[in-house]
Amino acid sequence: MNNGITRRTFIEGSAAGAASLGLLGAFQNGSAAEPAL
Repeated sequence: MNNGITRRTFIEGSAAGAASLGLLGAFQNGSAAEPAL
């Protein structure tokens, strides 16, 4: 595999994970958050 592709996938995966945690936190706080997907 290409290191560039691996790094890009890791960054995108981290961004997706952060977004998921953000949505989870919003729901726990009782906010009316719209799902991004």
